[in-house]
Amino acid sequence: MNDETQKKMQELSSLENTSNQITAQKQNLQTQILEIDSALSELKSSKEVYKIIANVMVKSSEDALSQALTKRKEVINSRLKSLDAQEQKIAQRAQELHSQIMEDLKGGEDES
Repeated sequence: MNDETQKKMQELSSLENTSNQITAQKQNLQTQILEIDSALSELKSSKEVYKIIANVMVKSSEDALSQALTKRKEVINSRLKSLDAQEQKIAQRAQELHSQIMEDLKGGEDES
């Protein structure tokens, strides 16, 4: 196996690690969205609402808390879209590398 093929294999391994990290980040963000949705649902059925600021629970208005949660959800959704785009680029590059490596290995077998 030549040096170029080994470099491609290292890059492919690196891309797989990056992809796994992105997947973990996406799962974390999706969990946050579920928690926000649950909180928004609870807000609708609560008479009094509170938020936690620096380990202190403070009474808040439903509207203010709802807006803050909705804004946070929008930010998370935006981040998820960004991660999806990164994930697609990585998958595409990984597929290209995989094909190139297979061609390199096939070419190396023909030379033997």
